[in-house]
Amino acid sequence: MCSSDQRAAFLAQIAEETGGLRMVTEMPWGLPRSQWNDEQAVRNYFNNKYANINGNGDVSSGDGYNYRGRGILQVTGKSNYAAVSEKLYGDDRLVKNPDLVSQPDAACATAAAYWNENDLNRFIPPGQPVTPQEFQDLGSTINTGHPGHVPNNAATREKYWEAAKEALGVT
Repeated sequence: MCSSDQRAAFLAQIAEETGGLRMVTEMPWGLPRSQWNDEQAVRNYFNNKYANINGNGDVSSGDGYNYRGRGILQVTGKSNYAAVSEKLYGDDRLVKNPDLVSQPDAACATAAAYWNENDLNRFIPPGQPVTPQEFQDLGSTINTGHPGHVPNNAATREKYWEAAKEALGVT
């Protein structure tokens, strides 16, 4: 059972990771918008961005594009797709078909699995006020893999956190 603070933190993080609950597949933010409809430019962007990290092969493997961020907490990288697939389904279906993570059931299940597997509620202790540093550490763990860093779009995460707390009556 999650506390209201923990639910608000979860909602804030997924709101930021999905661009305000509008997308479940990572957008090529580093490309000029004029190139977003150029499939080869988008493939090249992700293949370069995610080459040789999180279990992905080199640029020519196509892994960067195939295992770009998907889901409401943006599973990224072949090894992360493999781990969550094994945890949820006992097989490699998400590696074989990574687009499944963009489907509502898998998008939610992978987020819950990631949250639980990484014990992210530890940053939001129930019954205690959450400090800005705890909330930032939560966001940086999700976004960078390391607490103590400033996550991308930290101010947006905080905006969503305030809105989620208000909606859930968290003081």
